[in-house]
Amino acid sequence: KRQYKSLKYEIKNESINGNDAIVTTKITVYDLINAVNNSNGYLENHIEEFNDDNNIYQENLFNTYKLNEMSKVNDTVDYEIDFFLKKTNGEWVLDNPDTLTIEKINGLYNYENY
Repeated sequence: KRQYKSLKYEIKNESINGNDAIVTTKITVYDLINAVNNSNGYLENHIEEFNDDNNIYQENLFNTYKLNEMSKVNDTVDYEIDFFLKKTNGEWVLDNPDTLTIEKINGLYNYENY
């Protein structure tokens, strides 16, 4: 929720060719991928901290930990994203973004691997 409230964007360019359009944007989002990666690393070395009283791993305990770590992030990252649209019945309709675009919007794009 915080990510979407704080998302900043700027339309850099738009290109229309008949019923097709590309809108190039610059977005600024919280850089959450490091908190996620660090949390996963912490889990590997401290899994017992997320066990219940019966010593059984509880994913919800880890998810609470990970969300808490993500809520501490103040660093942001900028991405340039192209959005593709088609005109249907006189209305511009956004094509479904690909997985990498969604990861960027959510601040979960693992840019160190690309």
